[in-house]
Amino acid sequence: MLGETLIVDVAKTVIEKLTGAAGDRFSKHKELRQRIENIKRHLKANRYVRTYFPLLGELRTIFIENPTLLEKGDNKRFFSTWLQHPVLELGWTIGSEFWTKAKIIQLYEDLDGLKV
Repeated sequence: MLGETLIVDVAKTVIEKLTGAAGDRFSKHKELRQRIENIKRHLKANRYVRTYFPLLGELRTIFIENPTLLEKGDNKRFFSTWLQHPVLELGWTIGSEFWTKAKIIQLYEDLDGLKV
């Protein structure tokens, strides 16, 4: 009986550790998805183009901190198209001299393709 109790206790401990680790990964993934969706909403809702590069800079930081996001084709293309611009690396904020209507439309379409 003592051996059975010990086995049950060990099994419970193992299950708790496994579900705890999976729960942590799930909550981190959920938080990451929420951060990206919030930035996407801000980009699409904001009509002041000078705020685009700071928001894209936040996305760039997320992609750099989570390189597994780049394993998805659309994400990799989005990163190379929008998040490797020298303006982002230098921290500048430029407006209408960069953002044409066509670029804004393309950005919105590319944002829709992002996957977490």
